[in-house]
Amino acid sequence: MRISVACVAVLVLTLAVVTPTTVRADNSWDYLMLVARWPGTVCMDHPSGCSIPSNVTTFNIHGMWPQRNDGSYPADCDPSYPFRPSEILNLQPELTEYWTSFYGDSQWDFWAHEWTKHGTCALSSPSITSENSFFSSAVQSLISMNALGNLASAGITPSSTPSSTAVDFVNALQQTFGHKVQV
Repeated sequence: MRISVACVAVLVLTLAVVTPTTVRADNSWDYLMLVARWPGTVCMDHPSGCSIPSNVTTFNIHGMWPQRNDGSYPADCDPSYPFRPSEILNLQPELTEYWTSFYGDSQWDFWAHEWTKHGTCALSSPSITSENSFFSSAVQSLISMNALGNLASAGITPSSTPSSTAVDFVNALQQTFGHKVQV
């Protein structure tokens, strides 16, 4: 089956394997997973109320969450650490470009959800020490992966005419990143 970049709904990259220190056994995890999506596909799949801001021109973060090797993941790990918008004000320009909600809901509500559900679980990683480091790490990971550029290097470019298979996407990105990629 041939597909275009516009038809790729979600690009999942396993970014890092870490051995976290956990607060409780049920909050344990094995690695952080960055889930990125092509904005045009988000709105194609769910057109009602979907809008792509003009500053969004590349893959966008759906989320970054701790994941277990068995496919499950912890959630809502630390209710004592609520979302504090003041901790990420300095990241707002990057977040509105790379981690946006396409459905008109408040960006702050979207980020609060991501922090509460996933970010508080990531705090057991030595590299995620705060709300700011959680969001910053996800944005920097997306930027450094340069999915659009790496796909272009493999001859895969955005198009409304299907020209590549899902296997083409996976092979191109796995070769680039050396990590498991799911499309």
